[in-house]
Amino acid sequence: MKALVFDKSKNSWENSKGFEMVDIPEPVLDGSKNPQDAISVIVKIKYAAVCGSDKNFWNRTAFKDMINDSLARE
Repeated sequence: MKALVFDKSKNSWENSKGFEMVDIPEPVLDGSKNPQDAISVIVKIKYAAVCGSDKNFWNRTAFKDMINDSLARE
């Protein structure tokens, strides 16, 4: 499965452009092991579009603090 990611360990926010496409393991949902996952779903995307705010991610003009805070919590 492919995913677009920003890997803070490889590049800083200011020195990178866009996201990197990487292979990741396909998620497996097992409600017996993690009951909180029992109502989760996996969605297969057929079509996607780019939102106007996505250019701000690419150009690194917005969302830096929000993204870095989120990565720090993980």
